[in-house]
Formats: sequence, structure tokens, C-alpha cells
Amino acid sequence: MCNWGLTEVQSSAVHIQALYPADGILPGSSFKLQLLVINLASVPGGQLVNTPTAQSRGRYMPFTMTPYKYLNFLLVCLLTVTHTACGQAQNQTIGNTKADSIKIYRQLFWDSLPQPVGYVNDYENIYNDKEEEVLDSLIMNFEKRTTIQIAVITFDTTMTTKDSLDALTLRFGNIWGVGQKGKDNGVTIGISKGYRRMRIQNGYGIEKVLTDDETKQLIDKVFIPSFRDAKYFEGTFNGLLALMNILEQRYK
Repeated sequence: MCNWGLTEVQSSAVHIQALYPADGILPGSSFKLQLLVINLASVPGGQLVNTPTAQSRGRYMPFTMTPYKYLNFLLVCLLTVTHTACGQAQNQTIGNTKADSIKIYRQLFWDSLPQPVGYVNDYENIYNDKEEEVLDSLIMNFEKRTTIQIAVITFDTTMTTKDSLDALTLRFGNIWGVGQKGKDNGVTIGISKGYRRMRIQNGYGIEKVLTDDETKQLIDKVFIPSFRDAKYFEGTFNGLLALMNILEQRYK
């Protein structure tokens, strides 16, 4: 992970397996929350995937629910759980209730990730529609040339804590199956404007041709300088071009 103002980055070879802790549930509401999460799999108009399957690995899964619709549905779920929890803990302060609600929302998001709508999934709305189309087309054409899959995901701060950004980026890459099956040649890029941080998770097939230090240099010298000036599309576009140039020369 890299902070806009820092240069520290963790090894992309570290694969975090632990699930997001469920320690933010209000007393007496865990059972209702569990039922709610289970029922997310039968959302009208869209199937939400919780675990990777042999069929989904190595390709992007088809979608029937846009990020906007998904997040609105998740918000309704959050309000339902929050209302129940508040009725059981009336003596809690408003500040504590709000903090607990955010924890519940993050747990729901972690347990029931939305399906991808393409190569770029902008949950933080840092790109306009045209910019998103340009980035998506750039990555799609790159995959056609090289078979390498790249996913760009932006995260709102309500979706994760700052310290869990790495784990969430990795989880998206694993659940969505970024990379061709048998090649593990995927790159998952997680960006958070709110936290001023980003993370690049390389698949094992990519780690053979792109070192952790080189990945760090790409982030520090290409992505982040533009991000510091709030030029998120420019930074992402130029960062992808630099990344693709290296991979296209080395990956066979």
C-alpha cells in the first residue's frame, strides 16, 4: 500500500487469508445480521457472489446489478440492521451508533462483494463516465494482446478502514478471479481518494516478471504525483500505460 505522502509499500507477495473481523456488531443483533447476509444471495435482479468458483476463476463474471444499485440495496440493508440494533441498545449515544453502523456496513460489503461491471469499478466516483470508458477500453485491448487481466477498483472510506484496504483489494482480486485460470496473471489495483492510499496486488504469474520494488516505483513516480494534484484519471491512465509497457515487454 502507498500513501499519497509516503513511500512505504508492503510486499505484493504477501497474501492475506484472514477474513475481516466481525467485531463491530451491536449486542443482540448478530443473529439478524447473519440472516441478512445469507439473504443477500437472492437479491431480486442480481446474484451476489460470496465465494470464488471454478467457473468464475480466470474471467470476469457476468453482471446484472450495477454498483449504484448494489450500494443502494446494501444501504437499505444497513438501515434495517441499524434500526433493529438501535431498538435493542437505546442507551447508546448517537456517535457510538453511527460508528457501529459503519462497521456493520463494512462487514456487509466484505461478506457480499458486488459483481464487476467491467475492468474499472469506480465506487468512489473519482472518474466521470467518459474517463471510465477510456480506462476500461485501454485495459480490454491490453488483455486481448497479452491475456493479462487488470482490474481497477476505487473504494469509498465507508467500505473499509485504512488498514484493511490491502486485504479488501486482495479479496476483490480473489473473489472476482482477476487473471487467466492456470496463469494467475492478474493485477488488481485498489485506490482510495479518501484515505489518500492505493494498493497494487500482483498475481503469482505477474510477480515473476514485475518485482515488488518496480511496482512501488510505478506507484510513487507515475500514479501518486497526479493523485496529489487531484488528477485521478490522468494518474490512473499514465500509471496503467507504464505498467502495461513493462508487462508487454516481459510477459510471455
